[in-house]
Amino acid sequence: KNLAQSLGIATPRYWAIRSASELEEALQQLDGKAILKTTEQGYDGKGQITVDNTVSANDIWQQLDTHEAILESFIAFKMEISVLVWRDSSGQMGCFPIAQNDHRNGILYRSFAPAPDASQHVIDKAQQAAFAIAEAVDLFGVLALEAFVTADDEVVFNEIAPRPHNSFHWTIEGCLTSQFTQTIRIITDAGAGDTAALGHFMMQNILGDDMSQLDMLEKNAEISLHLYGKSQARPGRKMGHFTQKIPS
Repeated sequence: KNLAQSLGIATPRYWAIRSASELEEALQQLDGKAILKTTEQGYDGKGQITVDNTVSANDIWQQLDTHEAILESFIAFKMEISVLVWRDSSGQMGCFPIAQNDHRNGILYRSFAPAPDASQHVIDKAQQAAFAIAEAVDLFGVLALEAFVTADDEVVFNEIAPRPHNSFHWTIEGCLTSQFTQTIRIITDAGAGDTAALGHFMMQNILGDDMSQLDMLEKNAEISLHLYGKSQARPGRKMGHFTQKIPS
């Protein structure tokens, strides 16, 4: 968040929290709801608690059970998008088409790409932010930026992941060069591939709750099914995904 702000990228209001007393102080400054997140091992809605200034800081801090967290104010957003930027050893950069995400219970459910509801202004701002971060961290490989888009088309930084990202699994079928192939091309200095989209695509995660649908999915010739070979299916656990081309 500090890096994003230093680069002129909008962020939610946030506080670094390392104790119950710091959380209490931050909650007193809070107007409305916020998300308290661990700074380690947090994903798919795990390590997050929704709070407001009426909660007990001591109780919440014990519940989160961590040594460090970040408190972020709620953002009223109309959609969430992801940008995947690549950068090679010579500093050449580029972006995959932007994805538009649909979350359920804090877990990515679907991604649509290229983002159907993103204006050109949003696309440009999001890509500029991703390029600025890639330069600042001297990226060698790929990096995903997740951002909120507000009603007035402001792009607000959410988080980054310096690796291939779930919201770009659609690129396996949907781009001339997938995110995985691009990563290998870059780190082996084979030269970046063309990441243009081959149409409009939808990617949907298959969670442990969805495993009863596998027979139906396997019989659908219009989808590309990917299973991850995980031995145990649990509610909310990502067991695979499928991709489907959307008619223009």
